[in-house]
Amino acid sequence: NDTVVWYTSDSDGNVTFYGVDSNGNALGSLNGLIYDGDNWVYYRNDNPDYGYTGLAANEYGWWYVSNGTIDFDYTGLAANEYGWWYVSNGTIDFSYTGMAANDYGWWYVSNGAIDFNYTGMAVNDYGWWYMTNGALDWNYTGMAANDYGWWYFNNGQLDLTFYGLANNEYGTWFYTNGQLNFGFTGMLIPDDRWLYVRNGQVLTDYTGMAVNDYGWWYFKDGAIDFVYTGMAVNEYGWWYFNNGVIDFAYTGIGSNEYGQWYFNRGTIDFGYSGTFFADGRQYTIRNGLVIS
Repeated sequence: NDTVVWYTSDSDGNVTFYGVDSNGNALGSLNGLIYDGDNWVYYRNDNPDYGYTGLAANEYGWWYVSNGTIDFDYTGLAANEYGWWYVSNGTIDFSYTGMAANDYGWWYVSNGAIDFNYTGMAVNDYGWWYMTNGALDWNYTGMAANDYGWWYFNNGQLDLTFYGLANNEYGTWFYTNGQLNFGFTGMLIPDDRWLYVRNGQVLTDYTGMAVNDYGWWYFKDGAIDFVYTGMAVNEYGWWYFNNGVIDFAYTGIGSNEYGQWYFNRGTIDFGYSGTFFADGRQYTIRNGLVIS
């Protein structure tokens, strides 16, 4: 028996058998992709349909058909009733994950199919982009993360020139060159007030000392307290502040919860023992501490 039988399946998964017997008589009906000896041709009801452009399946996979024949040069997106798919060299590439474009915009493809649930970063030849529900979101400005860190996006595109602060649900963060700068600890003045940053995050609850090019400053609740006058401590010792800044000219008495102390040029002089006159009274001092 020299009968030869092929099969094809349509987009609904229905299989149609067809073939030729030893006398050259057709068996079954011709629908879907049929190999004519030179190319795969899309048939509908026993006739080539050269007006068909779209996806079709055979026993070898899913293919992109253009004007009735498989277009092995086509790379891009194509749709069927199951979704949008990424086609490479004429066949659906189920291994492809990345970005692809069609007439409706740029999309995020996961394992060959547009992933309409995906929100996050994606890359193509033109840069990194922010995707919302599978589509490039040209309106998005803000933060996003990938395996390499947190980044700042402006109108959907990674902005490597961005310098400043950005917010997310975890707080306010400091960016340099478009990337969250976890290495930065210090002071910033993004608008009309100085803020304290530790490991890239603005600390709104920070109270203590910080330094910049203009001196050492006293912070309360994350901002310089320009009305603070009194003592504060850091790893270098105890210091006297006047209106929020260390007063290195100050020599006198300062107080905290541990007692009264003798300051010399802005810092406690633990080496001093003796007397000191100020504000009409005499202080007796031992190792920097006022004892009477």
